[in-house]
Amino acid sequence: MSILSTILGDYFGSRLMKNIREDKGYTYGIGTAIAETGGSGYFLIGSEVGKEHLSATLAEIEKELLLLQNEKVSQDELHLVKNHLFGQILKMSDGPYAMMDLYLSVESYGFETDFYNSYIQRIHDINENDLLKIANSHLHWNEMSIISAG
Repeated sequence: MSILSTILGDYFGSRLMKNIREDKGYTYGIGTAIAETGGSGYFLIGSEVGKEHLSATLAEIEKELLLLQNEKVSQDELHLVKNHLFGQILKMSDGPYAMMDLYLSVESYGFETDFYNSYIQRIHDINENDLLKIANSHLHWNEMSIISAG
C-alpha cells in the first residue's frame, strides 16, 4: 500500500499534488499517509482548502482513486516512485545514528532483522498489476470518512 500511497499523494510529484495544487490551484499542499498502530492502521488524505473548493477537491480525489482502480500505473511513473522510495530509504539510513534508529524500529516492532532488505525487495518486485489489485482492495471512496473543519 505504501507505493500506492506515494503515487497518490506522498511526494511532491504525486497525482494529488499535480491535480489539486498545480492544475487546479485549490491548495498549497495535499498528501497521503499510512498510520500504523500495531496490528492495524489507517490511510488518510489531508489538505487545507477553502470552503469554495471543498466539493471540487473531494470530486478530484475520488477521480484519482478511481483512476488507480481502473487504469494501470505507467512504467515511467512506477519507476519514478520506486526511485523516490529508494532515495527515502537511503536518507533514513544515512549515518550510524540513523542506522541505529532503523535497528531499534525493527526491534521494537518485533520484525525480522532482514525487514528493510525484504522491504527493498518488495519495492523492486511490485508491478502495475499488483498496484491495480491493491487499489481495488483498499481505495473505496464510499467506505472512506470525510472530516472537514472550518
